[in-house]
Amino acid sequence: MRGLVEEAHHEIGEQDGKGPILDLVIVAGMQRIEHYEIAAYGTDIALAKALGEKEVVDLLSATLDEEKQTDLKLTEVTEQHIMPAAIGGEEEEEEPSGGKSPSGARAKARPGD
Repeated sequence: MRGLVEEAHHEIGEQDGKGPILDLVIVAGMQRIEHYEIAAYGTDIALAKALGEKEVVDLLSATLDEEKQTDLKLTEVTEQHIMPAAIGGEEEEEEPSGGKSPSGARAKARPGD
């Protein structure tokens, strides 16, 4: 985990200024940490199951679900806001509904939609 944090600090330090590229670097570092945590919780759950510790399994499973949701949210934010701005140099603008969206970005269908 320390290595992931150090790597993220190094990558952030290499970026000049602010903007969507720096945002991508930050989110990538956050997702690496989330994936590390997801793997660790999965292993801990398997061990707790093997030991017959149902209450521990339940608690760890709830935390694992939270980690997975965080990872999905980071992906969603990246795909909908950061990536279009990074690729096209687009700024976010207000939508009529009051929400924000990258200008010129089109929603893309995902499998299962």
